[in-house]
Amino acid sequence: MSTTAPSSGVKLFRIVTLLLVGGGLIYAVWTLTSTMSPSTAMPESGSISKILEAAANGNVALLERELKNGADKETKQLFVASEAGMTPIMYAARFGNADAVKLLLDRSANVNASAADGRTALMYAAMGDESGVVKKLIDAKANVNARAEDGWTALMLASARGSAETVRALLAAGADVNQRNRWRLTPLMVAARGGDLEKVKALLASGASVDDADADGNTALNSAVQGSDNSAIITLLLSSGSKPNVADVEGVTPLMRAAERGNADLARALLERGADASLKDRRGWRALEWANNRGDDYGRAIADLLTKGVPAAGSNAAPANPATPTAAPSAASPDAPK
Repeated sequence: MSTTAPSSGVKLFRIVTLLLVGGGLIYAVWTLTSTMSPSTAMPESGSISKILEAAANGNVALLERELKNGADKETKQLFVASEAGMTPIMYAARFGNADAVKLLLDRSANVNASAADGRTALMYAAMGDESGVVKKLIDAKANVNARAEDGWTALMLASARGSAETVRALLAAGADVNQRNRWRLTPLMVAARGGDLEKVKALLASGASVDDADADGNTALNSAVQGSDNSAIITLLLSSGSKPNVADVEGVTPLMRAAERGNADLARALLERGADASLKDRRGWRALEWANNRGDDYGRAIADLLTKGVPAAGSNAAPANPATPTAAPSAASPDAPK
């Protein structure tokens, strides 16, 4: 079957049409980009505003130069989703850059500004090791009880990831020791889970409630057994009035969790303080079944504790703590924010 080639006039028409359409698109793009303000124009790939970078790196000389050149001290991060809305003082606080924090505070940076997720400079600082930065922010009237979108406060974040000194500084500044986040976690619960005895001591001394429960029914004691190998925390919580037989929503008690983890030290501490080995969870399992379910020496050692009684202090009847991973966090007890 033969085909007829397009005439020269048709070819010319097609070429002119393509040029017009292409030119129109180029003009539209040029018009759009030329009218965008510096704050909304896309930066080069992978780059961020110089003032944010200077604050994050603690480059005080660059930070001061940018401010003198008119950079906005309240510039917000727009292009990194996980850091959306962060300002220079938040970056400086997050990375523990005390001199950068001081410079920004001296320039009247908004100490209580919040990022897109509700976190403030104090919250970012609370997760680090620089308690001096936390104290500078507190002195600048940072709100110690501000809450992020998920309910975490600076004290909760410090209890989970920060230092004991930061926890004490926040408590001294009036931080609410019993505030809860979206998952109904308290500072004491996350500190107990993290295994930091000094934080637990500070929180208890400030009136932390030992038997508040999270959305899964876990108290600070349950949390400590699930996440920590520090039997001194278990003893301290029990000495402070924590009930040894409070079960979570699945009926699992702290003693069952200790048996599940194969941790003889924790099981012994609980038994010495009145943990009831006869209690059953919703499946009908006692701590003994949890121990036997491990099928290893650690489980058998705890089974011996449960059936033969707690050995005298210093006995070698049970092996040392197993080098096994801790129980996975529940839906209501997420890992500490990053």
